[in-house]
Amino acid sequence: MNQPHNPMANPERPTMTIDLHDGTNEQVSIIVVHHNRPEFLNICLQSIHVMSSLSNHEVIVVDNASDQSTQDYLDVLEEVGIKVIRNDTNVLWSKAANQGVKAADPNSRYFIFMHTDVVVLDSSWIDVLVNM
Repeated sequence: MNQPHNPMANPERPTMTIDLHDGTNEQVSIIVVHHNRPEFLNICLQSIHVMSSLSNHEVIVVDNASDQSTQDYLDVLEEVGIKVIRNDTNVLWSKAANQGVKAADPNSRYFIFMHTDVVVLDSSWIDVLVNM
């Protein structure tokens, strides 16, 4: 007697990678909108750094009129090469996200928008998002 075909017996795994190191100038811009939560921003940025092995991404923080202690932290971020846009007033999330796009590298083909309370837990997260 023939057994029914089980498609899960040898499942093919879909390829969820994009070759961003193929000699092109293609880039991913990660835009994080922020307001007065440097402790969350720090965790978010650390997780991006640890879980993003690709060398062709940039991080842009758009700050919506945070207080002075947060401004001091943003100064440190700029010193380590993170782009920081500072707004004098809280322009809210959508407008701030658009400011991040305008400041992005002209070679950026993909934009990833994040809130400061996001923690990246998977090292393939950029590949997964780009290939959706």
